Amino acid sequence: MSEKALGDFFSKVMKTGRYHIGLREVLKNLKDARLVVVSSSLTEEELASIEEGLKGRSVPLIRYEGDSVKLGRVCGLPFRVKAVSVRHPGEASIRKLLKSMKG
Repeated sequence: MSEKALGDFFSKVMKTGRYHIGLREVLKNLKDARLVVVSSSLTEEELASIEEGLKGRSVPLIRYEGDSVKLGRVCGLPFRVKAVSVRHPGEASIRKLLKSMKG
């Protein structure tokens, strides 16, 4: 996974888009999500609850290899972040992010 691509994506989303940060907020707002990114700090139960909420929807779920501290840094935040959901990407492109993750 390209950490730079994820960092660039989140810098645009944080400035121009709409998002939810934190496990509880993400779980409450899964119905509005267009992309979900989770850190490796999630427990199996927490990950299963997010996957259950996304079941039947075509919302990409990115499992970030870093822990919650690293995900917070990638998002440009000074605290730990277990999960982030993007409601509206603003000037960022979810499609470009997903393409850069595959290639």
